Amino acid sequence: MRVRLILIAALMGLGLSLAACSSGSTQSTPTTGSSPYTASQTAYLQSLNNAPSGDFATLPVVTLLNLGEDVCNDLGSGTTVAEEAQSMLDASQSVLTPSDLGYLMGAAVENLCSQYLPEVQAYLNANG
Repeated sequence: MRVRLILIAALMGLGLSLAACSSGSTQSTPTTGSSPYTASQTAYLQSLNNAPSGDFATLPVVTLLNLGEDVCNDLGSGTTVAEEAQSMLDASQSVLTPSDLGYLMGAAVENLCSQYLPEVQAYLNANG
């Protein structure tokens, strides 16, 4: 239960930027001609790089992108925010803390699949 509360707290911490994003304020980082990443992928990676805690730099970029895309794909296939949060916590191969996972999940939704912002916000409102 404590771990789940930490995850919710991390999502809530990112909730301020989620609210800003859903209210029309966007933070877009364009890619350069030589970048293999889209603007949304670059913004997601920069968000993780700017995380207040966690050491996302220890994981390969491809792993971080895969984790973020997995969040979006799972939510797109009908997985609830609560189920996705629990799934991330249960993943034994994860080297990230619950707080890091919450931040990653929020950053993924904010930058890679913002169509799920209402579901995340509803989850935060119900559990915050």
